[in-house]
Amino acid sequence: MPTRVIDSGRTISEVARELGIDAGMLSVWAKDELRRITAAEVHGDKPLEAAERADVYVREF
Repeated sequence: MPTRVIDSGRTISEVARELGIDAGMLSVWAKDELRRITAAEVHGDKPLEAAERADVYVREF
């Protein structure tokens, strides 16, 4: 779900409304995912591609 915010450039409110979930929770998830992406880049790792991130979230939920 955070991938919809990160990859689409849409606002958290728009995506949360579309999914019928709390915008605050989606915001936390999106920030966590952005931290993971940044940490991977800082350590010289390649962050997951959009499709890979989406696949991970589908399996978690």
